[in-house]
Formats: sequence, structure tokens, C-alpha cells
Amino acid sequence: MKIYQEGASMDGPFPLETQAVREVVPDVEGVYLLASNRRDYISYVGRGSLKTRLRSHASAGRGDHFYFVEVFSDVEGFELECALFHRYGKATHLDNDIHPARPRGRTDLPRCSEPGCDGEPD
Repeated sequence: MKIYQEGASMDGPFPLETQAVREVVPDVEGVYLLASNRRDYISYVGRGSLKTRLRSHASAGRGDHFYFVEVFSDVEGFELECALFHRYGKATHLDNDIHPARPRGRTDLPRCSEPGCDGEPD
């Protein structure tokens, strides 16, 4: 099964367990979704080093399954994470406490391209 978002095809679902992360996740930067209860209920949207972040979530028991996609730039990662954050309900419905932050040092990027969104706080 794949999840599609604006041209990005995410692999998954995979069980959110350290062994699955070790076996299926490449050691690259990416964007990921955590799913709880049922595989189609997205509970968290994140980005970063896929192996590191997903191992941490698995150890903390933050979900049952995950999806992921590799990204090739910090801008691509930010834009995809932001789009998925909005698609799956923002902080109102997700376990994310805040809007995705712009990549460190990238003040040249808009805070968010979603109409009506103020993005992350200053």
C-alpha cells in the first residue's frame, strides 16, 4: 500500500518496531507518518533522519505503523511535511504540538504555503 501526496509516494505501512525500522528504512533524510490503532489513522507527521527518528518513535511506543519517503533537500522535506501536516488535521487532530518548522537557517523560505496558515510561531 502507498500513500500519495502531491506526487510523493510513501512506502508502508510497516509495523513501528525497531526491527522493522532496521530492515526496511534506508539511512537517509525523509518525511514519515505514524499511524495509530488502524493503519489508515495518521497520528503524527515528521521529518529528519528516518532511521534515527523512527527508532526513537518505536522505542517510545508512539504508534503502531509507519509510512516514509526519502527527500533530497531540506526544502522538499519542509514542503512535504507541511502539506501532510495540513492534510491530516494539523495540531488539532495530530499528536504534533506545533506546525512544522522551516529548516534551520532557511529564513528565505515562506513559513507556510497553505492558504490562511500563519505557519510556526516566530
